[in-house]
Order: sequence, then structure tokens, then C-alpha cells
Amino acid sequence: MILLNKGKLKAVLTHAATDDIRYYLNGVLFEVDENQVVWLIATDGHRLFAGKIGANQCEQKGPFSIIIPADVVKRACAGKTPCLPLMASPDGRYTLGDISFTPVEGKFPDWRRVCPAADAPLTSGKPHQFNWDYVANAQKALRLWDGSEKAGYALRHLDTDQGFMCSRDETARVVIMRMRE
Repeated sequence: MILLNKGKLKAVLTHAATDDIRYYLNGVLFEVDENQVVWLIATDGHRLFAGKIGANQCEQKGPFSIIIPADVVKRACAGKTPCLPLMASPDGRYTLGDISFTPVEGKFPDWRRVCPAADAPLTSGKPHQFNWDYVANAQKALRLWDGSEKAGYALRHLDTDQGFMCSRDETARVVIMRMRE
């Protein structure tokens, strides 16, 4: 069992795909890596949110991952409690809060391949063009993650045709692909 902060779940959910043919993107990846770091990740193919959370209450040993359906996360976050327990059931199902679910089948994309380090080199050429709705959504997601209503986040342009933003404590990162010309 692990307790997941509802604000962090809502932040990640903002970047999950909706009704995508790539069904494994229609959810939030819960991952425990080999170093026992717990990650929450979502992507719609154009942008990605990856955040790490404290694993002090996580009994699951890594590497381990499941994809929690987006509608389950949304319904679980509608309740009043600030934290939701994620628990495994003996029948192979899981519960998030009081909602029982079967994880989404499939393999989530290799999110580490596109997620830059905080000190990644910035672009030396002309800045890229980005979908400003994605940038505004990233700002909103990072404010939810940080629990701050007024924080601002800088969009950094990378040589890899991406932009990214970090949470204040650098536990969360949003990656946005540039617009094609």
C-alpha cells in the first residue's frame, strides 16, 4: 500500500490521453524503479508529465509498474480525502481509494528516453514554437503538483526539439514537443 496525494494525481492526470487508440496512454503509470523511487507518469504523445514521490510508505519493491485507468483516477480524486491509498488485492485487481480496478494491459512508452535532466543543455539556435495551450496546461499541472496557486514556471528550450518545465523542488517535470513548421 502507498498513500498518493490527490493534488499530485490530479497534476499527472492533466497530461493523460483521452480516448486514444493507444489505449495504454489512457491512464497514469504508477512505477517503482529499481532504486525504490515511486513515479507517476502520463502522456498523450505530445507532452509528458513525470513526477517522483516519496516512497516511505510503499511496500512494493521495484521494478514494478501498473497503468491506472484515467477514469479511475478522476473518480477517486473526486472524494474529499487529501490522500488516496493504492493497494493490491489478492485477485490481481487494485484499489485506489475505494475504487476497485483492473490495470490497463499494455506497455507504457519508455518515458525516460524523452524526459531531460534538470541541467540539460538549452538550445543554442532559434527558439522553438510551442502550443501555448500545452504550456498553460503544464503551468496548471505544476501548480497542482506543488500545491501553489500563483507559482510561475519557465519553459526551457532544448536542442532536442522539446521544451520542459520543472516543479519548484524539481520532483516533477513536464516535457512538451515543439510544433512542426
